[in-house]
Formats: sequence, structure tokens, C-alpha cells
Amino acid sequence: LRIRSKQRAHDEDIGMTIHDRYENASLNYQQRYYKRNKELVKRKMYAWHESHKPQIAAMKAEHYSENRSRILANAKARNDKMRFDAIKALGSVCVRCGFSDERAPQFNHINGDGFKDRRVNKQYRIYKDVADGKRGDIELTCANCNTIHARENRLLGGKKRIR
Repeated sequence: LRIRSKQRAHDEDIGMTIHDRYENASLNYQQRYYKRNKELVKRKMYAWHESHKPQIAAMKAEHYSENRSRILANAKARNDKMRFDAIKALGSVCVRCGFSDERAPQFNHINGDGFKDRRVNKQYRIYKDVADGKRGDIELTCANCNTIHARENRLLGGKKRIR
């Protein structure tokens, strides 16, 4: 009885109610149960998802249609931030001419395989890999130098012009 009253006094001191104590106990039980039965829980979750695929797809489509503008705005903001981080990681200056205007930097695929790379990877993934230093085949150039590089290596298509 003393232990219980001490616990109750402690709970009152820190502002915890009986409901809070029950919530904490329930959460602790759920965490312990999950640790003990991880594989079983995963199998049940997988089975539930497999049997409810159409409903899940419908809910996702409804959510997207209701929140499309917010989702796209968040994606653009995330993409812009990652692009900025990638530019910063490459030095923020054109490697060919030293131009540093923030409106002109472009990512130049040194090997000329940018088209293939963009078909396989999303723009965000490319930016993230560059920012993390995982891409050695990409350099930062200004728009002019990037176009010159593409024309010199016949990456834009068409015939080489001679004047």
C-alpha cells in the first residue's frame, strides 16, 4: 500500500494522470509484444496489405487528389533544397570558366550519359548522391559551358556546324 501511495504522489508531482499511466503501460506492452513476436506481426501485416490492395490504392488516390497541390509544393521544396545542397557540395562555381551566378549552374555528366541517368534515377536521387559525394561523374558547369561541352561531344544531336 505504501508503494502505491508513493507512486501516486510521484505521479501527481510530475502531473501524470491515471490515464497517462495506462497509456504508457499500454505502449510498453505493445513494444514488448512486437519485440517478442516480430515475425508473426510482419506476416499478419503483409497478409492484411495483400488482401486490401484495392482499398489501399483507392485511399491513396483519394488522398493525392485532395492534397495534390500541397504534395507537389512539398516535393518541389524538397527537390530545390537538395539541388542547392548538391551545388554547394560541388563548390558553387563553374569548373570550366569560374562563373558563379546562382541562376546558371547545371550538372554536367562528364561521360555524356545524362539522358540515361535521368531515365533510371529521379532528379532528387541524383542531387542527393552528388550532395553526399557519391557521384564522381558529375561536375558543376554554367549553362554556357554545359552547352559547349554537349556540342563539342555531339551530345545534343544534329550535325557539327562549321563556319
